Amino acid sequence: MEDRSKGTKRADGRERPTYTYSNVQNWSRRIECGLFKLDNLYIPINHQNVHWLAMRVNFKAREISLWDSAGMNLA
Repeated sequence: MEDRSKGTKRADGRERPTYTYSNVQNWSRRIECGLFKLDNLYIPINHQNVHWLAMRVNFKAREISLWDSAGMNLA
């Protein structure tokens, strides 16, 4: 499995962003009720700037669903 914590190059030659715990530890503070008190968290994902996916994290059901832009549920 590729280690994404080291900013590797993208296919177009640009540097991948680096995501480490210290970079994202405060992100959930922007959510008023707190991240883990949400029923669902929706995350748009852009894959290589050519394809969109959507992810839903359902905290109550403890499920993760993934859909592609063609409407197919991949979960």
